[in-house]
Amino acid sequence: MKRACFLFPFIVACGSPTPHPILTDSKLDTTPAPDAFSCQLPAMLGSLGVTFSMPVAAQAITNMAPLPTGKHWVIAVAIQIVDMNGQPLNPTQGVVMFMEDQVGAFATAGAAGPFTKPPKTNMPITMDDDTTGGANFDGLTGFSGTGNPFMTAKQIYQIDMAETNTTTNSFTFTSWPAPAAAGGMTKVEGSFNNVKLHGFDVDASGNGTANGCTSTLTKFTFTNMNVTWPTLALVGSDPVDPKSPHGVDFSKVPVVNAVLEQ
Repeated sequence: MKRACFLFPFIVACGSPTPHPILTDSKLDTTPAPDAFSCQLPAMLGSLGVTFSMPVAAQAITNMAPLPTGKHWVIAVAIQIVDMNGQPLNPTQGVVMFMEDQVGAFATAGAAGPFTKPPKTNMPITMDDDTTGGANFDGLTGFSGTGNPFMTAKQIYQIDMAETNTTTNSFTFTSWPAPAAAGGMTKVEGSFNNVKLHGFDVDASGNGTANGCTSTLTKFTFTNMNVTWPTLALVGSDPVDPKSPHGVDFSKVPVVNAVLEQ
């Protein structure tokens, strides 16, 4: 099996050899046959939906090179999959949604445009990988529901940019009525569509091994996500958790239940 390194904006943890870094685009020279006993996310996650009942506070972070530096906003939400009665289908499985301003699709020249523009609505836009930032979606197992799930994950599932277009690994906003502004709040609604995730086993040192597992999220719909925007100038220059993807502080990331709709 291939070995790879997890490459976040704030951490590089590598194994050897490293043909392709995980969290850049998850592309593999060869795709190993999946081990049915090792695939910890189901092959089909189906359609998930969440209606937010509480506001979501964006975080302000400072990226390190090679990403654009300077303080900007990140929206991060950890999601646990539940049935129609609100019971977790598997308490250790979850997904994490990231939206990072000023990079990827949300760069000034990006397909969506920055949060302060605001981003475009009612059109499909391709997702980004985790090193460029932008719009990302990761699947996790070994998910505890508290703390930084990337530090407890046994497997991480990510998209392959080679498969990504406006019908596969895409997102669409149905509502972003006003530009983001410090001290304000914006209702953000939309969906991630046909998200195809590829699995990697993670060891205690953070090294990743492609395991051939795949998991498809048909659709993730989010409504009534009222995002509050902190004042960028009041935020320190370093992320609270330097090992977190996108530099987010996972103690402040909300964990919400997403209902399995089909």
